[in-house]
Amino acid sequence: VVVERFRAELAVAPLLKGEVHIIHMTVERPSVVLDIAELAVPAGSLGKSRLPLELDKISLDAVEIVEGEALVSDGRTGRQWNVDAVNAIVSLRSLFGPGRIEGGMLIDGERLSVRTILGRSEAGQMPLSVTVTPVESQVSVTAEGALRVAAGEPLIYEGTFAIARENRPPAPGEQPKPPENASTLSTLGVDGTFRLTRDRLALPQVRVSYGPPERPMQMAGEAGVGFGPGA
Repeated sequence: VVVERFRAELAVAPLLKGEVHIIHMTVERPSVVLDIAELAVPAGSLGKSRLPLELDKISLDAVEIVEGEALVSDGRTGRQWNVDAVNAIVSLRSLFGPGRIEGGMLIDGERLSVRTILGRSEAGQMPLSVTVTPVESQVSVTAEGALRVAAGEPLIYEGTFAIARENRPPAPGEQPKPPENASTLSTLGVDGTFRLTRDRLALPQVRVSYGPPERPMQMAGEAGVGFGPGA
């Protein structure tokens, strides 16, 4: 990780107790290079810090990320994704959670809004809820579950998901859409269960419904997407 500049405001009193309470921090133009094929927790590192502090004693009221960027790649296939214009606010009661992250970014030119809620990490699992909404779309994707974090093992995220239409209020000066001009996605819903690893996104249960809530047409099945060579 490379950061162009950062500023931080710390509370003094917690330092006397061996705690770090960051009131506000601004991180400008951070740049990250990430290979998803190598996503794993280093052996023997779980819960440890290089700082002379316990991670549970570091809290963040508000960390503002300004114009961040990342190059995300998959070393197994050579695929790359450019993530730009990352602007977000991060708040954490401790580095073990709970906390939240809200902001937006561009992925290969498509602007996304992202909201993440983290629970407290316990016994190698962290409750995690993520909602991603393409700004130019009226559809949001929400995943709720637990991120499994085990030393020396790849990360695993599993739980439930839902794809639904966003009922956004009209912007100032914009006229609301009449019902007849509403998107055909307004009565489409998709939900189910998932298991995400660096190798595969498995959807053991998928349910698609379309039509009025009282009498929708429904289909059910399973699906999966591989990320490795030959996928």
